[in-house]
Amino acid sequence: MRNVKVYKEVTLRRETHQTLLSDGELELIEDRPGPCIRVRRLRGCAVFLQFGIDNEELQGGVGHYTTAVIEWPDGLLESVPVNMVRFITPRNNNAPHEDKTDD
Repeated sequence: MRNVKVYKEVTLRRETHQTLLSDGELELIEDRPGPCIRVRRLRGCAVFLQFGIDNEELQGGVGHYTTAVIEWPDGLLESVPVNMVRFITPRNNNAPHEDKTDD
């Protein structure tokens, strides 16, 4: 099992985000012209269990997206969008999906 940092996407007014970005509390997602900016705010650390899939109703039908199933320190399980997770422990070097070649 690997440890992960879990984030939440938030939208802030442009004038308030500079201080928080410089403090390292937020990570910039998208900086488009306008009064607001999209950032990721750290929610905490958890244990990654596996990848999953979820769906969302859209105007043109159903959209599917990849999720990460995580376990919080208090035992609560949650499925979060995969782009809101960052691995903080290295991958096991003996993982079966890695292609090892001797050169």
